[in-house]
Amino acid sequence: MGRARLIDELREDGVNVAFPTCAGEIDLLAYVDSRIAACTVVSVPIKIVSFRSDASSSNLDAARASGLLIALVWDISNPAHVRTFALTRADIIVVKMIEIIERAASARFGELPDRAITPEAVLRRALEPFAMFPGKWREKIATILEAESISSAYKA
Repeated sequence: MGRARLIDELREDGVNVAFPTCAGEIDLLAYVDSRIAACTVVSVPIKIVSFRSDASSSNLDAARASGLLIALVWDISNPAHVRTFALTRADIIVVKMIEIIERAASARFGELPDRAITPEAVLRRALEPFAMFPGKWREKIATILEAESISSAYKA
């Protein structure tokens, strides 16, 4: 269900998808028309991870993979509330830092535990900047591809 949802979102944003065979952790490849070189296909490998609404940051750690864009499909058990997030490895580190800071801040000020501030709620707030909306997938894929082309130009 998470894979179908993600593919629909990508296709709606004009991002093409391909399914690799024997690619290990890669669930699909996302690509847009290359502006860098004619007749060149460059893609972003994606790992799809589906979570129920009670996911924790340890689930997110398990999803981390080097060089892959993590497409997190959240609240898969409730189709009316499903949200999709796109995170690079660096983004996952940022989410973990936000989560740690929020927990430390509430402990430092001696606040009593608030039932509304569950670990899931803290994680959800930390993920919010990485939420995907119509038009954002194409932008995210293009940004990653541009960064990779600049990086490989410096290596050459």
